[in-house]
Amino acid sequence: MRITSVDPVPPAPPNSAAQRPTTVVADPANRGFRGWAGRHPLTAFLVVLFSIAYPIMALPILASHGVIPGGSLPAKLNIAPDEL
Repeated sequence: MRITSVDPVPPAPPNSAAQRPTTVVADPANRGFRGWAGRHPLTAFLVVLFSIAYPIMALPILASHGVIPGGSLPAKLNIAPDEL
């Protein structure tokens, strides 16, 4: 049986190319709103929530003030506009 010695690989110096972070290419799925929402989920939820909720809440209010048609609909449903 023959035993050969193997030289261990010396560790890389602290600031060598092996220690530097590599450049990450952005995946197309991680760009735009989906990528931003993945990085900031709570903020994305609040943005979506308020961008949908306020216009929907404004519809019955605008209708009850006569700005848009349909002001009599809450009265026909026996619902006050502020209870919607």
